[in-house]
Amino acid sequence: MCGGSVISENYVVTAAHCMFDGPSNQPFPAANIRLSYVTPEQTFIHPDYDLVTSANDIALIKVPKMKGAQVVAIYGGDIADGTPLTVLGWGRTNMVVENSISILLKEAIIKVGQARDCAAYLNQVADAKYASADGPQICTENNLAPHADSCQGDSGQGVVIYVNGVPCLAGLTSFGSDIRQDPTCGQDDGFGVYTHVFYYIDYISKVTGIKFMKKEI
Repeated sequence: MCGGSVISENYVVTAAHCMFDGPSNQPFPAANIRLSYVTPEQTFIHPDYDLVTSANDIALIKVPKMKGAQVVAIYGGDIADGTPLTVLGWGRTNMVVENSISILLKEAIIKVGQARDCAAYLNQVADAKYASADGPQICTENNLAPHADSCQGDSGQGVVIYVNGVPCLAGLTSFGSDIRQDPTCGQDDGFGVYTHVFYYIDYISKVTGIKFMKKEI
């Protein structure tokens, strides 16, 4: 189970790994995916998505026109270390209780991590370079916002930043763990990694044919 964000009447953005069948590592056909009560018309996985490192973890789902759908704006401003973000999802709320998937949309405040800590973490667990949250990934540190984290089942769901009181889409839940790669959610020494949506705005525009206006603080 994954989440997604409505960015136009015909498109939902989510994580690329949500499009893959775990046992086979093959992408699901669009006809096998259900988005609420809608069957997608087509799916678009980023051509450089890496199943091993989770690089470029973004995908688009084209659906029949959703009349009256509430569309979220994409945030295009700077994202400094320590910036508070709101993570959303219907995922697990308890790591001990296996069926603790929420029936209500939950939210929690998380904070962008220090670049040096995030660089050390991502180099260790994904062999990735990290300079700041303005790159392809936004990294958060659990110790900056204790007891707040995304978890299994939240993948692909939006992470928002507020602009004049309006939530704007900043990231997509990708993966998380501690530096030893223990995926237990909510650990004080854990990290969260989120795909930075605006970094991929050219890709999104190319797929959808829409020129998106960025929102900044």
